[in-house]
Amino acid sequence: MSTPRILVALASTALLAGCTIQEDPRTAAARSYVREVTGDDLKGSGRLQIQTTGVTTDGRFAKFRGYVRNKFDQPVDGVRYLVTLHGDAPDYKVLDRWQREVDTTIEPGERANMNLDVESMYFGSYGIRNVNIDAVPVKVGGNLVPPPPGWK
Repeated sequence: MSTPRILVALASTALLAGCTIQEDPRTAAARSYVREVTGDDLKGSGRLQIQTTGVTTDGRFAKFRGYVRNKFDQPVDGVRYLVTLHGDAPDYKVLDRWQREVDTTIEPGERANMNLDVESMYFGSYGIRNVNIDAVPVKVGGNLVPPPPGWK
């Protein structure tokens, strides 16, 4: 690469670096999801790691299959699942919430099956594009954990 081309490339890079681009909320949500799936910062978040292995829907029910992993240093007793359905851009408002508490014990580093049969009229009109699944322990090491935001 010649010197003038290098200078043009550097000038273009500097110009683009100076521009501010507003991040799409879906990008932020995707980054948050990746952090949960990879296990980064899960101990501080109070959440369990979720791995979805299959999703099917008939327009009214969605069946989420997979597992939930205990990333804590102590046993988890019970899991609160909160499934939130969001609308499309630009506001991504909450359309529906579904919750379930499962009585199970998961040892540190171990995982348990996740079988959620979620009912919502929005699966037919919105599909399963904007769905968030939270898995929060009921107790960690015998200590109660606050329920996730939106839990009733």
